[in-house]
Amino acid sequence: ALVVGYLLNLVLIAVYGADDVSDSPLTDLADTFDGDTVWLVLAAVIVIAGAPITEELLVRGTLWNALSLHRVPPWVVLVLTSLVFAQLHGEPTRTIALFGQGIAMGLARYLSGRVSAGVIAHAANNLPPAVLLFVAH
Repeated sequence: ALVVGYLLNLVLIAVYGADDVSDSPLTDLADTFDGDTVWLVLAAVIVIAGAPITEELLVRGTLWNALSLHRVPPWVVLVLTSLVFAQLHGEPTRTIALFGQGIAMGLARYLSGRVSAGVIAHAANNLPPAVLLFVAH
């Protein structure tokens, strides 16, 4: 997911330019807390654990199971849940990159049959930006 997201973001920057592709919401977060490490740690925990658990249970748990229950083909479920995942983030200029990352993380769910695989993939995907919170600080 990291590699897919990185490569797709490079394509988006090449097509639209760096000024027109939005940064991640985490970009300015470190400056917001004015050096308060407690808030940075809390933000990192949310980014590494809270968001992956919540998003994966919603998208690749509930939605995936509902679509599967209605006999939607598995590859369609993967594509639809990845599209919902991308839209859920509300970052229009990064939707393509988020969709690619959603496909990569969704493959973990698809191949294993378990939501926990998607949660782990998502948490691993969110780890570098969470670490950057401290580096940017």
